[in-house]
Amino acid sequence: MAENEPFASRLREARLRKGARLKAAGQKGRYTQERVALNIGIDEASAPSRVNHYEQGRHLPDIETAKRLAAELDVPLAYLFCEDNGMAELLLLFEQLPVRKRKQALAALQELVPQPKQAT
Repeated sequence: MAENEPFASRLREARLRKGARLKAAGQKGRYTQERVALNIGIDEASAPSRVNHYEQGRHLPDIETAKRLAAELDVPLAYLFCEDNGMAELLLLFEQLPVRKRKQALAALQELVPQPKQAT
């Protein structure tokens, strides 16, 4: 297990998912760790190893770098730090919804959660 779980595994998963989406859309070439690093502005000299270190759990990026990674990978920042798999999947699904549907989803979830009884 990587030292910086869940960030390490979520980052790798998000990169592979985006790579699969790009490939399905007809883009040629692999969506490599180096490509991700270059796309978020990491210096070319250190790009080949930086994302690899994050995915291996050897290092954890600062919050600004994590935000750029999340934006590049089309995932919410919270997803990269989410410890629960179900919650992580929920974040990905929620992110894909348009604003109107998000409001509907929140209302539906609120109805599912038991409300505390009011004291009389």
